[in-house]
Amino acid sequence: MIALLLTLVLAPLYDVQLVPAGEDSAPVALSGGRVLGNSARGPWIWEGGATVRYLFPGDPRQLVAMGFNARGDVVGYEGSGASRRAFVYAGGVFSYPGTLGGTLSMALGVADGGRVAGDSRTATGRSHSFVYENGAMRDIGTLGGDETMTIAVSPGGLVTGESQAADGTRRAFLWDGRSMRDIGTLGGDYAQGQAVNDKGMVAGLSELVPDDHKIHAFLWDGSSMRDLGILPGLPWTSATGVNASGVIVGNVYNKPDYNGDHYDTFAYVYRDGAMRNLNDLIPPSTFTLMISLGINDAGQILCTDGQVGQKVAHGYLLTPR
Repeated sequence: MIALLLTLVLAPLYDVQLVPAGEDSAPVALSGGRVLGNSARGPWIWEGGATVRYLFPGDPRQLVAMGFNARGDVVGYEGSGASRRAFVYAGGVFSYPGTLGGTLSMALGVADGGRVAGDSRTATGRSHSFVYENGAMRDIGTLGGDETMTIAVSPGGLVTGESQAADGTRRAFLWDGRSMRDIGTLGGDYAQGQAVNDKGMVAGLSELVPDDHKIHAFLWDGSSMRDLGILPGLPWTSATGVNASGVIVGNVYNKPDYNGDHYDTFAYVYRDGAMRNLNDLIPPSTFTLMISLGINDAGQILCTDGQVGQKVAHGYLLTPR
């Protein structure tokens, strides 16, 4: 009986499927069971088959996809550096939202109803977040400071990210379509919402102590922010996804030199009140799940074997058993 229980406890909890994109590719987002990514040949979508579908084959424009929705609308930016401008591809047609007065804009996510969220420079050079819907762009404001940055939009159109407060601290926010709500920090001067579901639950990262850059993952449940903790020997954590059931995914960091640039990352899942390294929950493998990018309402998780910001990384879709 004990042997059977140990087998059940130790058995892998997720099956893993390699996203069959080229070696010049990296995934960026999960919507339903589909994966969006970028490559040297442009953006692509994988729908579970043997190959990915390139969205704009032969298009000479420098297009980078950042998000998509259930009906297949894709958003991102065209160009590079200070010349980037947001694009929306919906119904087979490109549109360009413009800017908030500056020379740069990026679309970062799109809700199922078509609401686009992103960032733009203002005429004074500040970074502000915008939403674009029904052909019009509007600034969603700040928490009293100079800047706001969008990170994620929910399927229903809620937006989260970070915004500067009047005292100069940067705090996680939730924008509900009408106003921006300050959801605070875990005690430090910096917090960032990195995922939001349609219940208004926000997951992200926060400093614990002012002027101390060590971060922990958090979940804001609509009334309070909760520290999700760490894994043994991995004292830095962040959250990158939360689904409708409140299951959270994110990354843990091994940073032996507090002020150094070198660190290792591992993808985790937080459910039933516990954080677990996803590498311990899959069959034995030759790769390491370093980054989790998101989780859908079926509990599927998108991970990569590359570090944050790498342009080339294999994508893996984890499906719970």
